[in-house]
Amino acid sequence: MASTVIATCNEQVLCRRGDALVLARRPSAPGPTWVFVAALLAGIAGVNGVIQSVLAATGDGHPLAAAVLLGLAALAGLALGRVLAVRRRAAAGPPVPELVFDPGAGVLRDADGRVIAALADVRLERRMQLGSSSRALACAWPSGSRVIARGNPFGESVDTIAETLAPLVGPAAKRP
Repeated sequence: MASTVIATCNEQVLCRRGDALVLARRPSAPGPTWVFVAALLAGIAGVNGVIQSVLAATGDGHPLAAAVLLGLAALAGLALGRVLAVRRRAAAGPPVPELVFDPGAGVLRDADGRVIAALADVRLERRMQLGSSSRALACAWPSGSRVIARGNPFGESVDTIAETLAPLVGPAAKRP
C-alpha cells in the first residue's frame, strides 16, 4: 500500500498508510546545523576576502590575507556543496519505519507489528534536549517512552508531527 507524507521534522517522516500513521526515519545525513555553519563560514571569509582584496588593490590591505580568506571561503563553499549533496542523497533513500499509530485497532505498534500500547494510554510529551534550544517530542506509554522527533533551531520544529498525532493519542483520542 502506498504511503503519503503528511508531516516532517528533520530526519523524521510521518506517513499515512491507509488508516494508520507510520513514523519513519530517513537515512542519516548531516543536520541543518552543518549547512548553517558551512554557509556562515563561506560568507564571512568571502566578504572579508573581497574587502581585503579591494584594500590590497589600493595599497592599504594585505594581499596575503586576501588570498587566505578567499581560499577559506572557497573551501567552506566546497564543504557546503558536499553537505548539501549528502543531505539530498540521504533524503532520496527510503525511510525506515519505527512506530505505527493504528487508530483502526486503537493501538501503537513497533516496526515489527508488535503491539506496544493502546492509543488511549499513549501521551505525547515535549522534552528539553541537552545542548539545544529546541524541544524533542516523546511518545510515552505505561511501560516506557521513546523520543520520536528532535527539533532543531536551524531546521524544523516538532510542532507538525505533534499536531498531527495529538488527536490519535491519550484519553480524549478520537476513535473511528
